[in-house]
Amino acid sequence: MSTEQLLFAAAVLMAITALAVGLARRLNLGSIAALLGVGMLLGPHSPLPLFTSRVADLQAIGEIGVMLLLFLVGLETRPRNLWSMRGAVLGFGGIQFFASAGVIAGFLRAVAPINWQSALVVGLGLALSSSAIPLPILEARHETASPYGRVTIAADIFQTLIVIPILAIIPLLGNMAHAGGTGITAISVLQVLAALLGVLLLGRVLLPRWLVLITRDSGQGSFTLVVLAGVFASAWVMEKVGVSMALGAFMMGTLLSTSAFEAQVKAAVNPARQLLLGVFFVAVGMSIDLPQAATFRIELPFYLVSVLLLKVGVAYGAARAFRLDARCAFLGALMLMPLDEIGYVVFASAYAHGLLSPRAHALALLAISFSFLVSPLAINLGLRLANRVPLAPPQSP
Repeated sequence: MSTEQLLFAAAVLMAITALAVGLARRLNLGSIAALLGVGMLLGPHSPLPLFTSRVADLQAIGEIGVMLLLFLVGLETRPRNLWSMRGAVLGFGGIQFFASAGVIAGFLRAVAPINWQSALVVGLGLALSSSAIPLPILEARHETASPYGRVTIAADIFQTLIVIPILAIIPLLGNMAHAGGTGITAISVLQVLAALLGVLLLGRVLLPRWLVLITRDSGQGSFTLVVLAGVFASAWVMEKVGVSMALGAFMMGTLLSTSAFEAQVKAAVNPARQLLLGVFFVAVGMSIDLPQAATFRIELPFYLVSVLLLKVGVAYGAARAFRLDARCAFLGALMLMPLDEIGYVVFASAYAHGLLSPRAHALALLAISFSFLVSPLAINLGLRLANRVPLAPPQSP
């Protein structure tokens, strides 16, 4: 794509995105559905595509927006509050995730010709829930500290941690001799510990001191660059040792939440987060291939709707078991319904290790993409219904 074509494509993309988001807000549909629609309209699978290549690169850039979103969540989750959430993270997060994975795997074994290893991997991948859809909704409603907001964040933290074990067991479930997988080694564990120590040192000592010097000698532009450099460095370090970059960004946000620059950091990062998160959803929309989806006929809607309903049911039951009232449990279950973009990575690994056929791999990827289209609409509808239900009266001690 030449410079002239790039400028034209960027101008058209921005104009149509602005119109679509404005229309979606007027119709109370939410901006996420509008961004996905723009991607489908302008992407390579459209009858009149504006972007015919580099969609994967665009999505990789957009994923930085998801990373910055988790950084801002960490910025509002101080270490003391995070420690107080350990029961919800390990308890609710663990029960909700493993129960969802087990139920989905059992469902697949019952309705599809699939072995238990493949069913387990698909169940683990589909049990993961996206951060990119619920967290902006919680922030916009100022309900990150609400009961259902807390369990949503707790589940997201747990799932960020569980991604690495999932990716580690895929070679073990496949043919290890053929794939050459060695699983988790002592060296890899030491590398992860070293990375954690490095992020801790950067967030607690080096970055705050650098920000002090910046505020004395430079303007807001330098401050923003230094903050983003710290976030990207922590994410890169964690990604380099095989851990999710989202965890590195979340850790950096949590560490900076105790500094004197919390408000300045949030103001500096938020514009970049909004722009890049928009790019992410547009890129996801571009990856949705409607002609390919049509070849699956009833299979795609059957599996997608079934999996989403199973996830909502399991999450609702887990939330009720943790003593949330019916309304909060329902809202929390809705927030955990969307499939996670990390599933693309999980299923790519499973396909590479012979655990998924080409057709099953394509179906799984389409399910994730379409969940980004269906989930915001379902969540918006659920919020409207929940707003008609009166809040539960506070329980007496």
